[in-house]
Amino acid sequence: MKQFRFLIIIILSSWALSGACDDSMNPERPSEGWHQEVKTGPLQKEIDKLLPNSTLKLIKGLHHGPIHIKTPGVKIEGVPGAVITGDEIGSVIVIEANGVTIKGLTIKGSGLSYTQADSGIGLRSVNNTKLLGNTIEDCLFGIDVYSGDNNLIQDNVISSKNLEIGLRGDAIRLWSVTNSKVLNNTWSHSRDVVSWYSQKIDFRGNKGSDSRYSIHSMYSKGLKIQDNVFKRNQVGIFLMYGTDFIISNNYIERAQGATGMGIGLKETSNIIAQNNTINYSAVGVLVDNSPFNAGSRSWFYGNKFAFNGKGVVLSNDLVGGEFKKNSFVGNLQDVDTEHRRGSQSVWDKNTWDKYVGFDEDRNNVGDTPFVIRIYGDSLRKSNPKSSLFYGTPLFTLVGIIEEVANLGEPIIVLTDKNPSILKN
Repeated sequence: MKQFRFLIIIILSSWALSGACDDSMNPERPSEGWHQEVKTGPLQKEIDKLLPNSTLKLIKGLHHGPIHIKTPGVKIEGVPGAVITGDEIGSVIVIEANGVTIKGLTIKGSGLSYTQADSGIGLRSVNNTKLLGNTIEDCLFGIDVYSGDNNLIQDNVISSKNLEIGLRGDAIRLWSVTNSKVLNNTWSHSRDVVSWYSQKIDFRGNKGSDSRYSIHSMYSKGLKIQDNVFKRNQVGIFLMYGTDFIISNNYIERAQGATGMGIGLKETSNIIAQNNTINYSAVGVLVDNSPFNAGSRSWFYGNKFAFNGKGVVLSNDLVGGEFKKNSFVGNLQDVDTEHRRGSQSVWDKNTWDKYVGFDEDRNNVGDTPFVIRIYGDSLRKSNPKSSLFYGTPLFTLVGIIEEVANLGEPIIVLTDKNPSILKN
């Protein structure tokens, strides 16, 4: 009887599998590409009338999309109060023509598809596009650029849908984009701004807040990230598997949470990080397996790390790193290591508020080196949650006992032979 039941199960399973195979082999079943066909709304009639290099000015009021632009060189411009809604269907504006300009519009009401990257504005393999002064709200993704060259994204205000942070779309997503600029935009309550497989992108003068990653780069090259302000994000700037980055004059504040950090480097090479300020964050800078390529470098010059949990965390920093003329003020720990060895980077002329020494010759350089030591059996290493009590009299006493009573040699995390004296 058991054998008969087993035979019936096999036969039924075979029928189900056969039906699934027949359905998948049905030649009338449509195949889906990366992007599905754009379903347009009433405004599309006006778009279809446009000739190359012509302009459509939208009056104040609500205009129903989505719209699909396939005519090169056209300009869609809105007066104050001109709104295009996608009525919760797909991307609100899809551009598949070169030289298009979208200016001064409020764009809202995209769909909710992550696989189709439903966006306020979607660019699909286009060049020389300008997106200027638009407000994008209640859209899953803000601006999605899928391949293209010499595109300009400037002065836009972007937010996602009212979802949990991991379920929101990206404010700006650049995929395989080259020679493009992202300037003076403001984004908030989105997920990330990402640059993947892209080259020579200029992120400058932007403001990002209340999101996950302010800027997240993977497999990109030649990015310039300058003069931006990022507040209350989980991560400020995170660079992975790329090379040739300039990170300068950025202000990053309150990158909090278990993974909070101002700047993160993972297997990246040839980085110049200069004159950045990172305040009130869990970690200022994370260096993980960087600089990665043999003979490459990572320069950290003139940065300020203030009132962070940890100023710099070294997770296997490699030869070629330099930390010079940086300022460490008010951090619970200035530099920490995740491995039982010292830093392989060069540390010189940094300012340390924890430096205990003199400057008898008054040359603004300490007379003795600044050394950071870690003792193997420290309480904070064995139980990081104990850092909650950092600064209390009892915790200070425990730290003294750990140093005095430690039987082994401490780990020399770094030595700065020429520490700069903190000026009043």
